[in-house]
Amino acid sequence: MPLSIPHISTGQLVTAAWLSSVADGLNSILMSASGQEWQGYLRTTQVGPHAIGIAADANYQLMLGGTYAGSATYAGGANFITTLTPAVGASAFGLRVWPTITEAASGTHPEFASLVIHPPTVNAAAATVTTAESLRIVGAPTNGVANYAMHVVSGNVRVNQKIALNYDGSSAFMTTGVMVNQGSNTDEAIALKASGVVAHGITAAADTDTYGTMSILSGTDGGMKVRGISEGIIGLDLKGSVSNADTTKTAASNGAINISSSAKSGTGLIAIATANSNLLVVRNEGAGARFILDIDGDSHQDVGTAWTNFDDHEDVELLHALSVGVSHSADPLRHAFGAFLDKHRDVLERERIVTFNEDGHHFVNWSRTHMLTIGAVRQLGMQVQALKTQLRQIEANHA
Repeated sequence: MPLSIPHISTGQLVTAAWLSSVADGLNSILMSASGQEWQGYLRTTQVGPHAIGIAADANYQLMLGGTYAGSATYAGGANFITTLTPAVGASAFGLRVWPTITEAASGTHPEFASLVIHPPTVNAAAATVTTAESLRIVGAPTNGVANYAMHVVSGNVRVNQKIALNYDGSSAFMTTGVMVNQGSNTDEAIALKASGVVAHGITAAADTDTYGTMSILSGTDGGMKVRGISEGIIGLDLKGSVSNADTTKTAASNGAINISSSAKSGTGLIAIATANSNLLVVRNEGAGARFILDIDGDSHQDVGTAWTNFDDHEDVELLHALSVGVSHSADPLRHAFGAFLDKHRDVLERERIVTFNEDGHHFVNWSRTHMLTIGAVRQLGMQVQALKTQLRQIEANHA
């Protein structure tokens, strides 16, 4: 029940004179058993240091301390469960930390912060602690237009060690980094968005404002799928920038971009050794493989129904023209066989064997060039066979 002390009006400032007049009442409060109440506002003009359950500390304006057992369910240091009724159009906060800190006239301050959270000091005993945390956010509200468990309105966020999403943060291969554990989910693990810029409309693959995703390739086997999505003609641009380039041409050579393949061996990885194994495959999504590079150094291309025999042309002459057309302007070949280029340049472009460009960077279609080369060999072979037949006939006539 409430203690009986001299009357104080609601909101009245507690002065030293008033405190002196009610010294006996205050003394009874200080010395009374637990469960007594103070009615009305409580206010003091003293800025501190103050303390509850512990000796005051000149470093802190208010201290809360002492040993407190709590109940069979919880033991907490402080609990804010107030009910707020903000006015129309007003915001509300369960707890607001907004100090004003004044710098010294000189020297260096090592750190200023509105809130510092230290890890709890756990006096170890026989019990098992399932989870120990310095900060725990139970969940996000649900009745807002936008709901967040934590919202950093502005400013940089720094994390000196790991960020673990849906995971305990343990990894034998990471000291500092980001971990994403999707559990049994097989959709996007990482989605990169640009809501004010991107609206590609490919919503069967991702949200319209998502320009890049990383996800699991197979829900049973694993693997990673990286996808870039664009409104334009480039979906994914992979670049490697180096300070020094490798000009060697050996098995140990490297490039600005390396693509490496390997195979499982126990718990480790080794080079793929099985003959004809595919190292790199270029696929047209939904239509299958188009280019294959295998372990033996062979390259394979799906020509489908695109194989062309250039039997309407003199293939050897076209090869001459191709060689002249893509040679450097000062190459003697241009002067020796320039007529071939003049005669066959249009044919080479029309048959999509080469694309000539004004800047001198001509692009050769090596697939069709191989077809042309095979055609030239066929034509030469038929000519040689015809000459052999004629030679046998001449020899027979003179026998």
